[in-house]
Amino acid sequence: MMEQEYRREMDRVELSPDQRARIVQAMVEEPPRKQRRRPPMRLLAAAVLVCGALTTSALALSPTLRDYLAQALGSFTSYSQEPEGAVAVDQDVEIRVVSAVTDQYRMKIYIEVEDLTGERFMDEAIHLNASIPRDWGRIGVIARPVLIAYDPEEHTALFEINQSGYPMSEKVEELELKASKITTGIYNYDTEALPEDLLSDQYLKTMTLDNGDMVLVPEQTPKELEGTDLLRLSSLGFAPDGTLQGIFQLSDQVVASDENILTFTIYVDGEAYFGETGNEELKDYMFTWNGKQYIGFGQEVPLAYKDRITFSSAYGTLITQRALEPIEGNWDLTFQVENYPMKEIELTGDIGEWPYPTTFAISPLGAVMTGSYDIGYWGGGPFAVIYEDGTRFESFKRDSGMMSPDELCVLGNWEFTEPLDLDRAVAVEIWNWHIPLTGPEAGVVRPK
Repeated sequence: MMEQEYRREMDRVELSPDQRARIVQAMVEEPPRKQRRRPPMRLLAAAVLVCGALTTSALALSPTLRDYLAQALGSFTSYSQEPEGAVAVDQDVEIRVVSAVTDQYRMKIYIEVEDLTGERFMDEAIHLNASIPRDWGRIGVIARPVLIAYDPEEHTALFEINQSGYPMSEKVEELELKASKITTGIYNYDTEALPEDLLSDQYLKTMTLDNGDMVLVPEQTPKELEGTDLLRLSSLGFAPDGTLQGIFQLSDQVVASDENILTFTIYVDGEAYFGETGNEELKDYMFTWNGKQYIGFGQEVPLAYKDRITFSSAYGTLITQRALEPIEGNWDLTFQVENYPMKEIELTGDIGEWPYPTTFAISPLGAVMTGSYDIGYWGGGPFAVIYEDGTRFESFKRDSGMMSPDELCVLGNWEFTEPLDLDRAVAVEIWNWHIPLTGPEAGVVRPK
């Protein structure tokens, strides 16, 4: 999916920034492209200690990282395990697996990365290039590690890898974490909302770049923005080519790079604006003017809409000099996990017969539905597990799928935000369909 199409679709859906970022983490695993990408998930807001016994590895963490790990595990603490011997050292960096929460379709692995020199990790801008290549074939999501905490006193970062896929893994499984690079100095930023009161009812001055793009001349509406010191607003307004542009001056700390990303959303009458047809091109600008670097974003918006416009924050990713000097090494960690077993049933009834069998599998951690492409995607809507007393379990934060013609597809993949009591579950309802999980009718799909 192209980034511009993705941006339009995602702004039509009510998602938090963290939810959007997790989706992007999956998207950026595709071969590198020049399209703009959303920034990864930001740091968790504050350390909150969750009740529950932590593993021996976790107790070895600093108090700061211990609290963050407890927050990340949440009510899944009792399902976590401590992999043994999962430690590797290279280039004076130690990487260790401190916790794992897994079933036969999904995993959350928590990784600690410590700079033994105490000199190279300066702040939370730490990126780990690592993967756990579980044998999930083409319909698996190989997720990049996401930083959830950093302890500056211990020069140690805590990462999470959250990934899932098909086919079903064994109950006891040997995994291998392969890490090759650690990069610092890549900053994700999120400013205050851009000020619409800077907009003029006249076109601003423009100039033409070497590539033919018309851009606003910088420094026409300069303003410092809360949220980052790596850029500031330089010009915000309408150009004669019909675009509404935001041009930003970059700090001298930022290096010229195609990986520098900036975006914001334009609202008209409070609704995200996608152009008159919904398919207008989104413009990215990068240029140097009077010895300073500038980055910008533009979209076709009529000048007549000026008094109806508001903005989101500006957000994205910026690259500094430290990012050009990554720590490269070889960290291979092999460890064993005991995957929580899935309850799997074959679906019949109104689901119909298809080239591939249709199955539904569920554990306390989540649920997965697989089958033929022509059945269609079942995620993106209502989902509930029904307990034997009639109460409904609807605690899921993410659903996804993998759809490809002529292949077995993941028709739905639901990640739970708290553990499901599987022993009490008797049925599941997805959209307008009811599927018993127990008894002689187990797996028979009927309308609600």
